[in-house]
Amino acid sequence: MKKAFVILLVAIMLLSIPVEVFAEMPDFAAMSEEEIHELIDLARNELKKRELNFEEKMILFEQDGVTVYLTGDYKCYGSDNVYLELYAVAINDSDHDISVSFDSATINGWDVYNSGIYEVTAHHKKKGDFEFCLTDADITSFEEVEEIIFNLYLYDSAEWERISTLDTIIVNFN
Repeated sequence: MKKAFVILLVAIMLLSIPVEVFAEMPDFAAMSEEEIHELIDLARNELKKRELNFEEKMILFEQDGVTVYLTGDYKCYGSDNVYLELYAVAINDSDHDISVSFDSATINGWDVYNSGIYEVTAHHKKKGDFEFCLTDADITSFEEVEEIIFNLYLYDSAEWERISTLDTIIVNFN
């Protein structure tokens, strides 16, 4: 009886060990170039996703009493047209109601539709997002994004006058 109990306990313990423990590394020498490239692409895409989830905010702009930063969060949505939203925060310690808009934006070298953060009241903060149309870049998923280049500017929301132009911002995903 004792022996049967020990055998049963060992069997339960062996069944509870994850299968990954027994998984072997792939035999790269036996893989075709296409299979290796596919594996590399999968790994690169996973790294892109992890890079976007940085723990600290990525400050894009800090001038004239205004700070704009990316939070590290994002969302992709759409079917016919696929959009990427990079979540951001605008802190407006200036005396103007401001908006943050784009002069231009490209993804992987393609000019794309984009939109910024609008109507941030003087001496207030606002959560928003920078939106890009991935379909305009002839890609259909976030995993295909290699680089986003954009120019932002601040304008007075009431007067529609440009306050500041930011330097070119490059966000790499590889």
